[in-house]
Amino acid sequence: MQINSTKSVSLIFFLFLLLFSLARLQIGSSYLTLVGGALFTFLYLISLPLLTSGKGINKSSFWILCTYLIFQTTYILRYSEYTKDETLGNIVFSVFYGILMFIVSNLKWNELHIKTLSYIPIIIYPIVMIYMQWNQDVVNPNQLAILVFILSYFSLIYSVGFKTKSKYKLFSLITLAVLFFTGSRTALLCAAFVILTVIIWKRITRSKFLFNFYFVSIAIFGFIVTVVYPNLYKILPNFDVYNYYMIKYTGKSINSGRDQIWGVIGDIVMNKPFFGHGAGAIPVDFTNWELSSHNQFLQIALQVGLVGLAILILVLFLIWNQFWKNRNDKRVMLTASYFIGIIVYQLFEVTLTHNATASVIQWMILGLGLSFAWSKSPSEN
Repeated sequence: MQINSTKSVSLIFFLFLLLFSLARLQIGSSYLTLVGGALFTFLYLISLPLLTSGKGINKSSFWILCTYLIFQTTYILRYSEYTKDETLGNIVFSVFYGILMFIVSNLKWNELHIKTLSYIPIIIYPIVMIYMQWNQDVVNPNQLAILVFILSYFSLIYSVGFKTKSKYKLFSLITLAVLFFTGSRTALLCAAFVILTVIIWKRITRSKFLFNFYFVSIAIFGFIVTVVYPNLYKILPNFDVYNYYMIKYTGKSINSGRDQIWGVIGDIVMNKPFFGHGAGAIPVDFTNWELSSHNQFLQIALQVGLVGLAILILVLFLIWNQFWKNRNDKRVMLTASYFIGIIVYQLFEVTLTHNATASVIQWMILGLGLSFAWSKSPSEN
């Protein structure tokens, strides 16, 4: 039994996501983030009393939240080392992300609510295109691409769950076109994994073993990318030939620079493999590079070690497992596909727990997916 959402709640979520999306584009970011934060707080105030009443709370959501909070506890325990001004804020926000997912997952979202959210990418996409044209010298394509990628979910989930396949295909093509326009290979790779998961969904849901094996396969792929990729120039025969064609047709090298960063960070992680170097540790503390880890999982291992990383992977696996319960629902299929895309994106960027705007949207997507996994499909209502 879930708690019915209301039109006003969905409208607040719409404004909340819209403001954070605009802040991501650095359009009045300080002001919009402040207003978005106020809406964020308001959502908690109106939602938590309903949820804490105990009525309609899904037990699985409670255990997922508890596991996620244990993950955050590893940061609290490692807070004293490499602490920075923003470290406490990052931990507090990360806790909020888990609670946001908990709230969203325990609300029942009908067609009207999802339709309201579906307008967000329609508003944001043209702004992204204009923003890129006016700020070509300073814009980071990856920052815009992740926004386009995750926001596309809201229109697609409405088309898939409640409307026709033609609209689904049309918006998919529009999303791919905008992603091509940003020039982000990472976002295109994530979109490819979304499409792949949709295509093979019926096959991997034939049995629970195949379903879980697919998740394990993605984890193995992540390990290969993180550990093998930095040494690809040593392993791959004729690497220079492949690199030549990559530059010729994409304008970018196979080694984007991440290979050097990951190799060094991997060595640093192994100096304190179990509990990490501290909640505020970042690469610049150990190197002369003013760069991020460009890998969410390496970043977590650097900060709270393999123990913290293992707990986060457990959280992700618990979420994935819930999708099995309502696997024949198209909304669950699409959300699970985006879930895989989001995981793949974390192999190249740090946006799941260390990026306010992108993190909020991604955890809300996971919350919606869990809500769909625990409710009947529209055709059954």
